[in-house]
Amino acid sequence: MDNYIVDMNNETMEENPQFIYDKDDNYQSLTKDGEIKLILSEILHEPYLCEKIVKLKNQIEEDEAREYHSGMWSLVASEYFKGADRRQMCPHSIRMRDDTSYVLNLASNNTQYFVCKDIIRGYYNLTNISYQVRALLMTLIKEYTTDMLVGKISNEERLQWMAFDDKYYGILAKKIMDAMRE
Repeated sequence: MDNYIVDMNNETMEENPQFIYDKDDNYQSLTKDGEIKLILSEILHEPYLCEKIVKLKNQIEEDEAREYHSGMWSLVASEYFKGADRRQMCPHSIRMRDDTSYVLNLASNNTQYFVCKDIIRGYYNLTNISYQVRALLMTLIKEYTTDMLVGKISNEERLQWMAFDDKYYGILAKKIMDAMRE
């Protein structure tokens, strides 16, 4: 901190620890750690100890953030798989099937959308997204990527396919989300 001059308030003659000037009179804003070091140095007058305290604070914050995000990932992922693995009777079907919504007759004028709400709403409650919509999106991405890598279709055909799927599956996803909000 020896290379810096603290900005002074001309009216009160108090130091402003948020801004500093370097030796070339360039105005710089202090980082959060810089502000903490500056405040600690006024109290402790021991730069090594101030640096150590800030490093310890950063390590604690990093550990807490990692623990929080790891816990949230586990929670969200477990709720997603609980819902995606659930098998239920779909109200639109007379046979046993999962609660997945689907589209029939994509290439005709008689396109039918069958929409089922998520049976287990934990994933939706955490993310405001139906696990069906996420699974649909991930499946489409995987199919496009696989076909592109394998070279089964040309780029032009792929773009036509994507536009076709976007039309029908976009409507399906919207209907699913509308049903989930009811």
